[in-house]
Amino acid sequence: MVEGQKQTYNKSHAAVTQGGSALKKYQQVIIGKTSIGSFLYFEFCSWLSGIPGALGLLLRKKFWPRLFGSCGNGVLFSSHVILRHPHRIHIGNNVVVSERCILDARTENNEEVIRLGDNVILSNDVALTCKGGTISIGNDVGIGTQTVIQATFSSPVSIGHDSMLGPRCFLIAGGNYNTERTDIPMREQGIQPDSGVEIAVRESPGLLEVLLSESPMNRQHHWCRFIGDSLNRTDECVCWQSR
Repeated sequence: MVEGQKQTYNKSHAAVTQGGSALKKYQQVIIGKTSIGSFLYFEFCSWLSGIPGALGLLLRKKFWPRLFGSCGNGVLFSSHVILRHPHRIHIGNNVVVSERCILDARTENNEEVIRLGDNVILSNDVALTCKGGTISIGNDVGIGTQTVIQATFSSPVSIGHDSMLGPRCFLIAGGNYNTERTDIPMREQGIQPDSGVEIAVRESPGLLEVLLSESPMNRQHHWCRFIGDSLNRTDECVCWQSR
């Protein structure tokens, strides 16, 4: 294997079971900061997450923006939203984060892990999770309910402006496990890096370009044509592979 291809990441299980105090592990895994002030403010805002109705919306609108790296105007946080390392999350204007969404920005040494553009809506139960990767969502994007977007091992996910994902989509950026050795489990052999996932609307009307996760030298390009307001089924998309 070429030097530098193997990547490892301190997964949640290892992070929460390693030595150290329970408070320190909680701060490292959940909050991403170790100061007492950050801990107390995060706990207060977490308590606000479960308040229903108009009161909860009002309180979260007032107090939650300070949690993030940046937060625009007119942002709406519904109830029971889960945040991890919120200071690594940047949110544009007029964004809607619906009930039970997960925004998990646990990527170390990066202060911009998740970026949401203007006029983005995350429907109920959407999960944006980063374990070493980054997620960038452009302006005027809708993400359907129960969609999972995951970026791992330094691999990015990028969704361009004016895009819409239907419900229960699954996008993951991050290479396959190395499997050269047979004497140890593949989970201990690290991950092969890849070039991530990119979704972008082309200038040609009705064309959507989907670049799937592959190695940089073997990336798959999928072109999908819209009919009216609907995207053709996957088996009707024209696909090819560039080398």
